[in-house]
Formats: sequence, C-alpha cells, structure tokens
Amino acid sequence: MAEGKDDGSSSSRNPVDVYLQRANKRRLDIATQGIEFDPQDSDPLSSRMSHRFMFAEFLGSLFYGLISQGCVITSGVLTFQFTYKNLTPGRLVSIAISNAFIQTATMFSVLPYASNAGSKEEEHSSEGPDLNNLKINRDQYVVGHFNPVITMAMWLMREIQFAQACMFWVAQFFGFSLASLLLVNSVPDAENSHLGAPEICEKCRWHHGILMEMILSFFMVWACFIFMVRPPKGFVREFRATLYGFFLLVANFIGAGISGACMNPARALGPSLVANAPEIWKNHWIYWVGPICGALLAVGTMWLETKPSRQLLPNGDIKLVRFPVVYEHPEGFEDLYAKDDHAKKDN
Repeated sequence: MAEGKDDGSSSSRNPVDVYLQRANKRRLDIATQGIEFDPQDSDPLSSRMSHRFMFAEFLGSLFYGLISQGCVITSGVLTFQFTYKNLTPGRLVSIAISNAFIQTATMFSVLPYASNAGSKEEEHSSEGPDLNNLKINRDQYVVGHFNPVITMAMWLMREIQFAQACMFWVAQFFGFSLASLLLVNSVPDAENSHLGAPEICEKCRWHHGILMEMILSFFMVWACFIFMVRPPKGFVREFRATLYGFFLLVANFIGAGISGACMNPARALGPSLVANAPEIWKNHWIYWVGPICGALLAVGTMWLETKPSRQLLPNGDIKLVRFPVVYEHPEGFEDLYAKDDHAKKDN
C-alpha cells in the first residue's frame, strides 16, 4: 500500500503533468475571463485578447494606408504627378520618411500589448526544474504586423496560429481598402490618380519589379526576425520599432523608384480596388508573387540557421523543434560587459 501511495505521489509530481495542469487552467481562464493570451494554447476565435489584436491590426493598417498612400498623392501636387511615375528626389524622400514614421508610430503603440500577451516567460514550479529548458524565454511577436506577408511569416515560424493569421489577413485587407475609400472621398480629384498604388518604373520590365520586391521582402522579414522575434535585451529591444522603421526608410530609398517598395499585398490591393485606373492591374500580380516568395525564402533561411531546441508542444509531446525560436541569451548587454570586466580583473 505504501508503495502504491509513493507511485501515486511521484506521478502527480511529474513535471510534464504539472505543466499540462497549468496549461489547462490557463485555457480555462482564457475562455472565462479573456484577459490572457497564449499564442500556442489559446483559441484565437474565442479569445477576447485575440479579437483586440485583430482590431489593432485593422487600425494600424488603416493608419498606415492613409499615410503611405496619401503622401504619394499629396507629394505630387506641385508637379501634377500623383502616382509613382517620375519620382523627383523630394517626393522620394517624403514618401520614404512617411512610410518609416507611420510604421514606427503604429508599432510603438501596439507592441506593449504584445509584451503582455506571451505566457512563455512565466516561472515554473520547483517540482520540475527541467521545465525551465522548455521555455522560449521571450514574448512572441503576436501583433503589430500590418502586412499579410509578415503575418504569413509569423505563422510559419509558429509565433501565431493559423486561425489568428486568418483574422489578421481579413483586418489588414479591410484596413487598407477603407483607407483608399477615405482618401478618394477626402482628397480633391483623387479619383483621377492611382491612390498611391505601387507601380514599376517606365523603363522597368516585370522581372525588375518582382526581383526588387522579392529582395526587399526577404530583408523585411529578416528585420522582423532580428528586431521583433528575438531582439537582444537593451537598446535593440527598447528601440526595435524605430530600428525597423529605419529599415523601411532605406528600403523605400532603394526600391520606391523601381517597384514602389510595396512589400505588402494589402497595400497594393486596397488602392487598386478603389482607384478608377484599369492599367494598374497589369502588373498587380508582382506585388503578390514578389513579397510572398521573398518571405518564404527568408523563413527558409531562418529555419536553416536556427538550431533545434527541446520544447513542450500543446499536445504534451516534448520534441526538438526550430520554431518558435528560443531566446538563448536572457541577459542584457550590460550583464555581458560586466562578465567581461570580471574576467579581465581575474586575469
């Protein structure tokens, strides 16, 4: 009888069982209160936090569309050129700065909510010390995409679930389409423009545009991986939205005069649907194929360079997986410098 009790107590203290009990309790809290969000365990369709994230994606896409499309229209007032054709240096600078600033501002407003959503940094019971090796040691990049390509990449990297990705795609396409409707009704003579729809330059062929979009989208997803998915603690983490905005600034300087530096199918579809300009549909497919292929190449590259780690899956299995990425350096830069100073003093 004593042996039976010992077996029962040891099985009840199994680290995996303890973790699963807590996961089930977390799911119950999410379903009843909706105040927490676990990207791996939550049901996006029934989570209140998930719907808030969807609304944030809609608002961010709306603001981004208003600014990025509006600056193309209004910057061409003096030259009577309201499209991406024949960009002057002044228009190029204003478009690049506007895209970078609106992306940075919207991400700064949304990312704090994402930091409170991840549940992977919680402390586990001392009954199962090995469970510490199953955490990813960071918050997951669950909101603040404003781009269907980024959302697709985060789904492939297991930052979000497929249902959450579908919700974000609906919000993003609706946000950019509504931005185009607001612009066509608020800017005089906007219906005669292309509403800021991206276009390839007059001397460019389709392969120039698709290659430029693919290259820029590759590095856009890579920048999200460095700044958002696993940023080093310290300066990079605190100013990750600003650093990502700098990337968009440089990307627009490079590609705006060639393909429009769109990197966003929703940004291309919104004005194309509303604008009364059939000719912009000729090369519209470029802004789908290029960014999607670039994002897939980036995710594949990250998969190859990320080493597998032991993680506890939602179904209770412990496997070696590459995504979601585990953050292996929880200390900040100041801690690293302190260790180097101590090592020099010891020597």
